[in-house]
Amino acid sequence: IVSPGFAVVRPLPTAFDPDFCKYALRELAFLVEVQKRSFGVSYPAINASELGDIPVYVPVFPQQRAIAAYLDHETARLDALIAAKERLLALLAEKRQAIIIHAVTRGVDPHASLHDSGIPCLGEIPAHWEVKRVKYIFRLVADPAADNNDFELLSLYTDVGVRPRKELEARGNKATTTDSYWLVRRGDLVVNKLLAWMGAFGVSGYDGVT
Repeated sequence: IVSPGFAVVRPLPTAFDPDFCKYALRELAFLVEVQKRSFGVSYPAINASELGDIPVYVPVFPQQRAIAAYLDHETARLDALIAAKERLLALLAEKRQAIIIHAVTRGVDPHASLHDSGIPCLGEIPAHWEVKRVKYIFRLVADPAADNNDFELLSLYTDVGVRPRKELEARGNKATTTDSYWLVRRGDLVVNKLLAWMGAFGVSGYDGVT
């Protein structure tokens, strides 16, 4: 069962091998042609008759099967390499986070004496450290930008930190104006209040607004 927004393509058994079909209909030239024939603004789509009118390569059956088998083998090998890299990246990210947590909660001296901070969520801390509330060591900055300003529009993401919005144009929503946005100076800590629980904090390396 599919929605009306989908077209179901079934290869004719005498003309097209299904395994070859799955690659032929994702080949770049075919996809470019699909894009050319699509219409609509928000959600461009192609109708079934236009889709059926696009030409494709049709080798003889033995070659179709040989090409499909080769691509199945090579893509599976590459997928395995990608999965292994992703596992390695995940382990490195986990190790990075563990190093950060240990450094900011225990310091860099492994032999430092510890004492109870008196706060359950903090536990033990180095004996010569203090505990203070955030409001006593940071100042909340709420300086609105002037109207019709040309400041750099900044965005904050949990995975990349604070970046100019133009560098991340494909992600999130675009702002139509930056009037009354908050001014940000280089070195400021930016917090996404809605996603703070996910670690949406970042130190800005830029002057701008957010």
